[in-house]
Amino acid sequence: MPDKPRRPPVRIRFRFNVDTGETEFIIDDGAPDRSEEYHDNVAQAIASYLARHPEIEDAGAIRHQIEQGRQAITDATGRNEKKDEIELET
Repeated sequence: MPDKPRRPPVRIRFRFNVDTGETEFIIDDGAPDRSEEYHDNVAQAIASYLARHPEIEDAGAIRHQIEQGRQAITDATGRNEKKDEIELET
C-alpha cells in the first residue's frame, strides 16, 4: 500500500487591530504547489474549527497586555519628543 503524501504543517497568524478591534487570520498551508481548492478546503476547516470553539475568540488578558504595551510606547514617544524639544531650545 503506497504511503499518502504528508500534508505540510499549517501556520496561522492572527492580526489584531487594537484601534478597531478587527481580527484577521492568515493561513499558510505550506503547499504552494496544491490547487486553489485545496487552499480553500484548509481555510474552511480552520474557520469551521474556530466557529465551533468560540472561547478562543476572547482575547481577555492578552488585550489588556496589548493596551498596556501601547500605552507604554505612547508614553515613551511623548518623553522622547519632549526631550528633543528641550534640546532644540538650548
